[in-house]
Amino acid sequence: MEKAKSIRYFLIAFGWTWLFWMGAIICSFQGFESAARILHYSGGIGPLLSALVMLFYKSDIQLRKDFWKRIIDFKRIPLRWYLVIFPLVPGIMIISAVIDLLSSGSGAHPEFITVISQNPGSIFSLVFFYLIFGPIPEESGWCEYALDRLLKLFSANKASFLLGFLWAIWVVNWKFKIPASMILTRRDN
Repeated sequence: MEKAKSIRYFLIAFGWTWLFWMGAIICSFQGFESAARILHYSGGIGPLLSALVMLFYKSDIQLRKDFWKRIIDFKRIPLRWYLVIFPLVPGIMIISAVIDLLSSGSGAHPEFITVISQNPGSIFSLVFFYLIFGPIPEESGWCEYALDRLLKLFSANKASFLLGFLWAIWVVNWKFKIPASMILTRRDN
């Protein structure tokens, strides 16, 4: 039963995401950058959407309550860890931009620098946008739903390794085969 649920979860997550990401690639090649961006972000919600489908299709109400409680209960994480969590991603982005700059790259994406320098307050909407279309749908699906199913089938080490492997396959379609510039920048043709 758990094995079938796990397989269904991954099929839905992969299918939804790759369908939208392939559409984004096609739109990008055709010069429809706005449509490509919308499809790209729509594909990223695949893990959460899959979790919601699985939760509301055939699971009991207690499992649903537990899922939502774990997502919105900020008390599960001690306050001191928020001092690490919130600056971590911006810190990694800054370090990455500096490394890129030192290796003859452009540093940060030029559009990002322009927007932030013209309106520093826009950083808050940017962070909100990246959370909503980044880690929140991914982690809610992978960690709050998929990992639970895998832990019922495997040891913690095996379940974590398998989830990491499947996540890598899920994201490799986008991150390594298609340059980010095809979606994030305008075509000059």
